[in-house]
Amino acid sequence: MSGELLYIVDDTSLNAMAFGGGQWTTSKTKKWYNGTLMWPRFAENATDARFSITDLGTSIAFTGNVNPSNNSVITVVTIDDNSPYNTSYDNPTFESCQQWYQSPHLDDGVHTIQLDNMVTTSVDFMVVSAGPSTPLLSQTIIMDDDDPSITYSGNWKRNTEPFHITKGSIGLPFHNGTHQSTTPGDTASVHFTGNSVAVYGIFPWVTLGSVSVTYTLDNSNSTKTYTVTPSSPEFVNSKELLQQPNFQFFSEGSLAPGNHTLSINITEINNLTFVMDYLTYSPSFNSLTTKPNITTPTTPAPSTSTSLQASSSSSTSTPSKNGYVGGVVGGVAGVVVTLALALFIVYKRRRRNLALLREGGLKCVPYLTILDILL
Repeated sequence: MSGELLYIVDDTSLNAMAFGGGQWTTSKTKKWYNGTLMWPRFAENATDARFSITDLGTSIAFTGNVNPSNNSVITVVTIDDNSPYNTSYDNPTFESCQQWYQSPHLDDGVHTIQLDNMVTTSVDFMVVSAGPSTPLLSQTIIMDDDDPSITYSGNWKRNTEPFHITKGSIGLPFHNGTHQSTTPGDTASVHFTGNSVAVYGIFPWVTLGSVSVTYTLDNSNSTKTYTVTPSSPEFVNSKELLQQPNFQFFSEGSLAPGNHTLSINITEINNLTFVMDYLTYSPSFNSLTTKPNITTPTTPAPSTSTSLQASSSSSTSTPSKNGYVGGVVGGVAGVVVTLALALFIVYKRRRRNLALLREGGLKCVPYLTILDILL
């Protein structure tokens, strides 16, 4: 995979994060990544809610829920021992799930970022950009649907529109975009080096229908069908959840460490849209410097048996020595004639240009070639 490598840190990773100012509340619903989100319920009318994260990397971004407000949210950010600064963003008309902070680029190493005045904002997960010194074996890599290592074929559509999680809240996809399919036969494939993989997207519980997808992991096939019926609990209670972000379409957690290929094939669609947002995998390499490069397509070399058959075939003729000599002599003669003609043309052009220059009819000599200089 080219470009930066990102890993995701869930809100439940207490080893990396510290929540302060009061007792933060855990919200448990399926719309959050891994089903949980942390929010400062006690700080609805206060300004002392804060949290911090210490991790290795070169930047960090926070995603969570933002409640509507009449004023812009101003959060105080302190990075390491640097002076605090204010960052602000406008609250939307509706409650929204979105990335609400992105740090500046940082030097590779361990950093602590503290955020104060977390009044109307909650934390679902963090995404860290790995640096050369970042240990990765214990992390979960996250790949956006726009990652260049993912290959799409068919009629996929890229969509950047917000979506309605509930009637009173909207969501923005990871990195603000998704790939969507409504056509059987659409495929996507990705290479990765690790021991687990998962596919996440947005699922519309408000629409009756079904979609079937075949996942081919290396040489193993698995077909899954996702259905919304009038009796589906999510459809019956659609006021609580219209479209579900962070919906896990597929996961496999017991792979042998190494290089793998996952292919996604849309096999059947009935009135639904397959929406892919991001993938995750557990790497089996420990750093950027040891990450294998498995995304560059290569042209397969001819097999040994094919080469041997071609060389031993009785229909293959060997050119004679006289044929080689004749070809060389003819080729040399052709080059000599062509070179002589080129020299003559350049010579005539140079004499004409110099004559025009002397007579004032040409203000400058056209660009000179090496032949002009030699003549």
